Amino acid sequence: MKHVSLIILTFNSEKYIKAGFLDDYIKALRRLKKSCYKISFVILDNNSSDSTIFLINKKYPFVDLIYSFYNLGYCKGVNVALQYAFFKYQSNFFIISDDDAKPREDCFVRLIKFMETHPEAAFVQPLVRGWPDLDRIYSAGHEYISDGRCLATRNYDSSKSYIEIPSGSILCSVIRSKALKRIGLLDERFYMYYESSDLGFRFRRAGFKNYCLFSAVAYHERTLDRNTPIQQFFINRNRILFWYKHDKKLFGDILEQVKQEIKDFEEKHAQNNYVLIDDLDTFVKYLANKDALKLIKIFRYNKYKEPRLKDYGKFNQLVFYEKRKFL
Repeated sequence: MKHVSLIILTFNSEKYIKAGFLDDYIKALRRLKKSCYKISFVILDNNSSDSTIFLINKKYPFVDLIYSFYNLGYCKGVNVALQYAFFKYQSNFFIISDDDAKPREDCFVRLIKFMETHPEAAFVQPLVRGWPDLDRIYSAGHEYISDGRCLATRNYDSSKSYIEIPSGSILCSVIRSKALKRIGLLDERFYMYYESSDLGFRFRRAGFKNYCLFSAVAYHERTLDRNTPIQQFFINRNRILFWYKHDKKLFGDILEQVKQEIKDFEEKHAQNNYVLIDDLDTFVKYLANKDALKLIKIFRYNKYKEPRLKDYGKFNQLVFYEKRKFL
């Protein structure tokens, strides 16, 4: 019997736990279990300071709960949870999602069935709608525009049941264990943002395909319009690092633009002692550009290999529960 592991990171997730978001995951997993799959639910908590740990312990004692003593960031946190699940369960499929998303009850059944009938697929995401604005499409995969920005596709052809995509959003998405064994896990240099773009491109380079299945539906509460300065920093920085890794020609064009943006910012503020809040957006982009150029110099002289699925560090995190059977 094949094993499916659901992976979720939490960080100060009290709001979503109290709102019942994890309950929707439980319902979808129970539906999948009826299709004769073994199931595990792994949560890695990224050093929450609220009641997240207490609530999970109380409400979901059958969850494998891993606690990190510092915030690992998104990429490393997901990697640790993936390695733990594979170490313990030898999972055939992983479902990766966020604490602010939730699946429709039949979502996982549809996604896993799709993976079983499409052996070339490494990744399949559901059609992700907004929450509570159900008419809003949050993501039907990724698209890339001329300046290299990755955008979530906000429309889809309802006459089709699924489409092939270059990469997708990791929200209630299924990833084949076999594919991860071949290419490695998330690139932790991204920390957060563009990591799913990188994963999708690496899957395709290895001969796999990525899809969006429209009949599988999930919901996401957070909107892309709510990006904080730190999120904007990583989005801007990682766009540059992503194309340095995947397309040197496009990277060259982006590099010239970045250098000009840095020059313009420094000339504008040459006579100022401080950068004022009015220039927050341009300041964040300036810092992201500078950090990207610094990191690229390091990347040129330091070989990097993505972490592997089999390399679980058994004594780096605290596991709250062991040998609990999923209900």
